Amino acid sequence: MKSTGPRTTVAKLEQRLTELPVLPVVLLELLRLDPRADDHYEQVSRLIARDPALATRVLRVANSVAFSRGRTLVRLEDAIARLGSVPCANLVIAESAVRVFAPRHAWQRGLWVHAIGVAVLAHSLAASGLVAGADPALCYLAGLLHDIGRFVLYLEAPEELRAVDETAWTTPEELLAAEQRVCGFNHVELGHRAASKWGLPTPLPLLIHHHHACPPYPPELGPAMAAVVQCIVIADHLSVASLQSGEWPTLSTPVVEALGARALPLPASGAADRDHLLHAAFTEIAATVHELGLD
Repeated sequence: MKSTGPRTTVAKLEQRLTELPVLPVVLLELLRLDPRADDHYEQVSRLIARDPALATRVLRVANSVAFSRGRTLVRLEDAIARLGSVPCANLVIAESAVRVFAPRHAWQRGLWVHAIGVAVLAHSLAASGLVAGADPALCYLAGLLHDIGRFVLYLEAPEELRAVDETAWTTPEELLAAEQRVCGFNHVELGHRAASKWGLPTPLPLLIHHHHACPPYPPELGPAMAAVVQCIVIADHLSVASLQSGEWPTLSTPVVEALGARALPLPASGAADRDHLLHAAFTEIAATVHELGLD
């Protein structure tokens, strides 16, 4: 396939950045909520209630086999209480983002499957303490949006994006190199600029900009944000490797153990806990992908 070349692509995408789709108000407001706030549940309920389609999705998930406890819920407040306000907000944020970048082909759905994978894995690494000092809620949001530059690419430069994927990259580092060769820039730069254009709340643009960073981290990150980036980098490698394993979404125990040992090596005393956590995370990823209709 013939690429249009870096100069043409850059010019086209520069124009695209001035015409980005408008993000749903519900999405932006949910991104700005503090999950630690005492009134988080009330704020989540208020925002979701403003969008009947999102409210219907929450009710459907709360009444699904995975969450049902024998009683069918008909009130949104009860559904949010059953799911938990933070998981519910995460589900709605993912649903709203998928609406903006609606996948129409299998390779586009693959971008979303990876985004969900990084979000869940990064959150799990932070919540478990395997990566110390990272905020789990921020890890989820930054993980979900880390590749937003690739989504902008598939809106306006799908041929270039496919050309990148046809290079058969196998690691995030190889992906960046392939994008630079094909497009003349990479999705990190584009994603940061898009996040800034949208006015995503601090520190999401910063985390998107540095989501492939390795130690020593840039000074502007600081220790707390560096811990989030560490979670995203590990989760990114785990997600990519799991999707290339040939077993996704049901990963065998040996595959999970091999992925964990490669992405997050631990002494034998901690390896079992790590592998148990990864099993649970991959199960959650598959469930979320199904709930969003991406499988």
